[in-house]
Amino acid sequence: EHAKSGRRATDLGGTRSVEYNKEGTPVNDWWADVKPIINWSAERTGYPTQKPVALAERIILASSNPGDVVLDPFAGCAYVPVAAEGLGRQWIACDISVRALTVVKRQFNKFRYSVDGGPVIAQQGKKGEIAQQVLLSAADVTIRGPKQLPERTDEDPAPPVVDLVLEEPVFKGQIFTKAEMLERLLEGSDWVAWCCGFANRYQDGSVRRRAINFHLDHVEPGVLHGSDHIYNRAPLCQDCNTRVKRGRSITLHQLRKEVEEEGGLMMPRDELPDLAKMKDRAVELHARRMAERGLLD
Repeated sequence: EHAKSGRRATDLGGTRSVEYNKEGTPVNDWWADVKPIINWSAERTGYPTQKPVALAERIILASSNPGDVVLDPFAGCAYVPVAAEGLGRQWIACDISVRALTVVKRQFNKFRYSVDGGPVIAQQGKKGEIAQQVLLSAADVTIRGPKQLPERTDEDPAPPVVDLVLEEPVFKGQIFTKAEMLERLLEGSDWVAWCCGFANRYQDGSVRRRAINFHLDHVEPGVLHGSDHIYNRAPLCQDCNTRVKRGRSITLHQLRKEVEEEGGLMMPRDELPDLAKMKDRAVELHARRMAERGLLD
């Protein structure tokens, strides 16, 4: 009330006075009212960098008008295209991850949009019960792969339907055994565990290039929609797997953090295997093996 009126306030001793700002309280440079995504949020995909749809909605409302085109070139979590669709914007969403296509479809289903004319799978309740229902929605999201891109025309550069462009390699079963996965991943990281940097060593300090004392685990666990393919696998040391992880469904990022907090890293954190580079190498190995066996469509 004082701020609105611009009154002066004097303390009881009369020694000082304050003139209130007539313009009111300045606007903060952060948003504290957007609820973060927590473990039991229906929106949760398992990506550590995922943002809430509500945050994307606020940004889109502040920076675009209905009918404008919103571009999200890193759409793995799908929160931007979902928000854009709900606000009447056109949108283009792209992602290089082989997992992104499945995640984007699932996220649109969660928000009750029909994908490719199929039924909507709506997730209900905190415990993740699944109910299926057909919903006639105005949203018609078209999924296209790299060989199905719409042709460009000079007469109409803006296509009538804004498509979701994602690459989805076709996998026909596992092509690596668990032992092969473990060995290939260790070769790429110079035979050190991705969790802490542990390595089997001889007495002279040289690295023993064998998979003994290592455990094959996941970068993102299956309960967070992580796959069993080699590009979501990671070699852990037995100590981190049994003593620190203890059978919990946690991501490798979280496991690394816990190991670091208890002082269990065998090398500086910035020298641990880079997970993004390791994933790129694993995807390349996967594609090469599939091509060799004639399994890649």
